[in-house]
Amino acid sequence: MELSLTLQQHLERCTILHPCLCPRQVLGIRAARFACHYLDIDPFIQRKQLFVYMEMGRCFADAAIVVTGASPTNQLMHLMDYGKVAATFVNLQTGQAVRVQEHPASRQTAIRMMPGDITAWQAQLHAYQIMPDSALLSWEEVALLSSIPTIPEKHNIACDVCHDRIHEHREVILQGKTLCRPCAYGIYYTAP
Repeated sequence: MELSLTLQQHLERCTILHPCLCPRQVLGIRAARFACHYLDIDPFIQRKQLFVYMEMGRCFADAAIVVTGASPTNQLMHLMDYGKVAATFVNLQTGQAVRVQEHPASRQTAIRMMPGDITAWQAQLHAYQIMPDSALLSWEEVALLSSIPTIPEKHNIACDVCHDRIHEHREVILQGKTLCRPCAYGIYYTAP
């Protein structure tokens, strides 16, 4: 299956989040595109069909967000904070999961592929865009040890004290009253 957006379009969209394209963004885009092909999902058309366990944040995660549409804010991405350039992508319809990571030799392969007059960083940036998946990535189908977190339905209710709307089931019930967390526990800011 071909994805609706090309590699180049994903790279361009990634620069919205980062003004300068870097090798880890290219890795994240390539890993996410690979997973979409592997799981037979086009996230541009089939929205909210992927759940992602992201093993590191920053550029790699941002790139995967651009491709998959999964993010911590829509609760379709969970940051594992392992510090590894890897992620597990899960088809929410079938439960099939694939863990995709940077190939251990990808950096050296990139340097060998590019002319010797550029830096290793530049070689990786350019080579990662054209390397075959087998030279850039390693992958394996995996089985999850726990179920995917439940994504609650949209919900809102008014705080009994300040009357602000509380969304995403974040209300607190204290002494029979429905409260927002600031009214229940205090706020993290102060007015000047």
